[in-house]
Amino acid sequence: MTGLPAALVAQAGASYDAARISPADVAWVEGRTDGREVLVRWTAEHGSQDVTPDGFSVASYVHEYGGGAWAADGDTVWFCNATDQRVYQQTAGAVIPVTPAPPRPGAVRYADLRCDPHRNLLWAVRERHETDGVFNDLVNIPLETRAAPRTAAAGWDFYSFPRPSPDGQWLAWTCWNAPQMPWDGTLFQVAEISLNGDLGAPVLVAGGPDESVFQPEWSPAGVLHFISDRDGWWNLYTWQGNDVVPVLTGETELGVAQWEFGYSTYAFLDDDRIAAIAQRGSRQSLKILEHGRVRQLELPCTSIKPYLSANGNQVALIASSPVQTPSVVVVDVDRGTAHPIAGAEPFVDPQSTACSARPGIPPMPHRR
Repeated sequence: MTGLPAALVAQAGASYDAARISPADVAWVEGRTDGREVLVRWTAEHGSQDVTPDGFSVASYVHEYGGGAWAADGDTVWFCNATDQRVYQQTAGAVIPVTPAPPRPGAVRYADLRCDPHRNLLWAVRERHETDGVFNDLVNIPLETRAAPRTAAAGWDFYSFPRPSPDGQWLAWTCWNAPQMPWDGTLFQVAEISLNGDLGAPVLVAGGPDESVFQPEWSPAGVLHFISDRDGWWNLYTWQGNDVVPVLTGETELGVAQWEFGYSTYAFLDDDRIAAIAQRGSRQSLKILEHGRVRQLELPCTSIKPYLSANGNQVALIASSPVQTPSVVVVDVDRGTAHPIAGAEPFVDPQSTACSARPGIPPMPHRR
């Protein structure tokens, strides 16, 4: 097979974004030919099922490109609705709004949703379109009282990656001012979260006008990780005791240009391991950092979207190649196997005409 067959391109009627894996399922946003964006949930027992009910579409239009349009905790889902840009909560089929109706559709928008179960909040980036300009800030959305979203941080032109720590004590985020783009330079800050959701004085971790920081993320043990281009390449670091410590470095790009919210190019596996999308030239691969050593998984793909998610020894990703349209794939990093659960079937090795069968996918492991 030397290229992508025209028939296969014509059959590709869906797009896939924002895939995440949990102990119970894999979920993603699926773009349909009718223009709707639908959250889809897959389980080994029931296969793929639509979560988003008719009349709703999962999409954020913050910065116009959007992203980070859904979050979940167990069977409860929160999502940005495309038509009015309000945030809705869906539980047991019932859908209710959790943000106020804007003065006009799209005047107030949300993105980069993150759950804070310690305070029953959603953290989000908010964009307000007002008569004297467009303003961005960080907000928390009370889920129990249905009160209006509360501003937690403001004053910068742009915000991204609001990430509460596992113990609920700290919030990490990035921010920057125009005319810079986030791949030019960003500030990476953390602040303590009070009981009511207010933020304390921000502490600068890294970044500046000449340093781009991408995807701050807390490990399950509460160690703050981030990607920085401080050495000329987007590499992975941690912040420990006010010191920046290299974790995974080299002449490869572990970050991407932040066109959308919610990007994730690395994720935490079990046994203190990390999976990371690495780009060198035009090809992307999946690397596993374990016990101080790095190995690359040989997968039948050359492109991986920046929506990497991990659970136990499995990762969910959206992969494609010159001979394969995008597919949602579950990878077992111990066995080195890749099984598509949505999209192209079978999964084609770009270096040969051999195809992987679609065997039963092993049960989702619980994080140890």
